[in-house]
Amino acid sequence: MPLGINLFGSGHTEEAQKESAKEMVRDWQRKLRSEVRGVDRSIRKIEQEEDKIRGEIKAMASKGGDPKSVQMLAKSLVRSSKAKARLYTSRSIMQSAAAELETTAATMRLSDSMSKSTEVMKQMNSLVRIPEMEESISSMKREMMRAGLIEEMMDEGMEDLAPWLRGRRMRRWCALEDFF
Repeated sequence: MPLGINLFGSGHTEEAQKESAKEMVRDWQRKLRSEVRGVDRSIRKIEQEEDKIRGEIKAMASKGGDPKSVQMLAKSLVRSSKAKARLYTSRSIMQSAAAELETTAATMRLSDSMSKSTEVMKQMNSLVRIPEMEESISSMKREMMRAGLIEEMMDEGMEDLAPWLRGRRMRRWCALEDFF
């Protein structure tokens, strides 16, 4: 919208919709985590009950208890283990949904950041004019070549002067020694 004016309320802006989507994702993740914790609690309760039933079965078997009641306890033990398996399945499904939700949220964040970087690249391309840049680079290259040639010429000249300078320094040094 031009000038950032929204006549129909702030909830209909693109930023507000993105924020509400983020909040919804966080809320869904929170709910899924709490449900997974509830399923874990139920699994622990069933395991505790199974341990109690196993203890009762052992106690009845050692005392020579009624086989019908032992059989009934064994059946309840089997039923509870099946219920526990179903709870593990539902927990894994919930955790899978939470992971999928996180992946979707990460994909949304990635697409947002890529669209922003695309906008920045478009602006950078509009600021940088390629023909002008090529011209300045070529002139810079010419200047650097000239500077390199001048530097080479200076080095060659200094190499030619080196024996003369060494001889001159030696004469000065000898003159200084005579002075002292």
